[in-house]
Amino acid sequence: MDALLRNVTAGYGALDVAIGEGLDALNVGRRAMDLSYSNIGDYAREELGINASTAVKMARLARRAPRPAALERSGPARGGERAQGGDRRAGGGGR
Repeated sequence: MDALLRNVTAGYGALDVAIGEGLDALNVGRRAMDLSYSNIGDYAREELGINASTAVKMARLARRAPRPAALERSGPARGGERAQGGDRRAGGGGR
């Protein structure tokens, strides 16, 4: 039972970091404003149903969380950089 609860807790933590990485990406430049929100707190409250302060804490957690070595080798994921030939639906720009 302990191992199961550990796995569930680790999954929730990983989910918090993943959401935080997405929210942190909205902090780059004017991305939140491009979506018609003044900041990530407004976006999280309106679109995700998350408290604004919780969203800011999740973004901070994602910035401070150590990245696994496998992800470090695969290239940058933060800062909005996209691998060449990436999915155009996610980043737009392809006409």
